[in-house]
Amino acid sequence: MERIKSWTRGHPILAFYIITYAITWGLGFSYIQVLKQQREWLTILASITTCGPALAGIIVTQLENKVQKTNDKKSRWIAF
Repeated sequence: MERIKSWTRGHPILAFYIITYAITWGLGFSYIQVLKQQREWLTILASITTCGPALAGIIVTQLENKVQKTNDKKSRWIAF
């Protein structure tokens, strides 16, 4: 995990694009299932897929953050 953190700190923009691509295309199958096969229970995955860039930004920011962490996780989810 330390190697991933150090690599992300060195290449934050590339890490953002890789994570965004993985979230958006990795969960993209849910759109097809919801629209064509009427599987409404996959709507939550479609929502996460739509917000993939925002979620990737949160992940990269947290990995890159060098300031001592507080236990306030509520603010991250409000921003999301």
